[in-house]
Amino acid sequence: MGQPIDPQKAVPPVPPLSLSRAGDSTVHEAQRKSEGQQPAAQPPVIVNIPSQPPQSNKLMNWLTAVIAVATAINVLVFYLESESTGKQIDKLTTKAGGIVDATNAALNDSRNSIKDAFNQNKSAVDASTQQSKKALDASIQIARRDQRAYVSTTRFVMGNPAICTFPPPSEQGSRICVDVHMLNVGRTPAVGALIVRRITFGPDATKTVGEFKVPPYVKPAGDLWGSGPESDKFVTAVSEVIDEKTAQDLVNATALNTLIYAYGVVQYRDIFGDYHETGYCSHRVLNSTSFITCDVGNWFDKRPSQPR
Repeated sequence: MGQPIDPQKAVPPVPPLSLSRAGDSTVHEAQRKSEGQQPAAQPPVIVNIPSQPPQSNKLMNWLTAVIAVATAINVLVFYLESESTGKQIDKLTTKAGGIVDATNAALNDSRNSIKDAFNQNKSAVDASTQQSKKALDASIQIARRDQRAYVSTTRFVMGNPAICTFPPPSEQGSRICVDVHMLNVGRTPAVGALIVRRITFGPDATKTVGEFKVPPYVKPAGDLWGSGPESDKFVTAVSEVIDEKTAQDLVNATALNTLIYAYGVVQYRDIFGDYHETGYCSHRVLNSTSFITCDVGNWFDKRPSQPR
């Protein structure tokens, strides 16, 4: 075997190569193999690379420093731009928040304004509706008042005869009769008219009339009272049973205590179904057959307050 080559030793000079034809080396190699020889070892070739000159090292160092400085500047610029961008973003965010708040406030104000306007319009519409309803109701009431029945007394006269036996008394004595004439001066009939009549006399006659209690209204079946001048009707008010002397004194009316008071109430409904009543009272004139209106006992629809 061949000896190892020390790489530290100098390379021996290489003899000049002999020119041979192509394939000679192959022939020689084959010849060695046939002779049992090992092929000749090829010595390694050592190539010495010359080191860079000092100028190149300085240039590289300078370029490296320039690149480091440029990188630092780029990093600083990027940081500053990032910082500025962050501040700008914060400002934009704050400004956007302010715009959103202002928009929300404007929307709330607009919503409140619309709501207030709606409420005001609704109030105006409600007020107008109520006013229209009141006007309509007033028109209806006016029309009803214009068309309804109005029953009133027209005159009072002593009965013929003044001392009557109607209805027949259940005990000894006489009665005084006064005819009360009434008229429906309205434009439509009075429905269910009920006439209550009384006679009183003596020193407490005015008090008796003032304390008169109107009885509960009971509508008579089928009673319809027409209107106009032809609607005049009369009823007879009859006193309690009295003795003959008192009856004569009442007919003569020669003293205040003998003045006759005819009073009562007419209850009815109009064609619209509303209830009405007319209170009436008239008394004799001293030493006369005439009657005049009492100081109490007269009302139309609105009943006067009564003493308790």
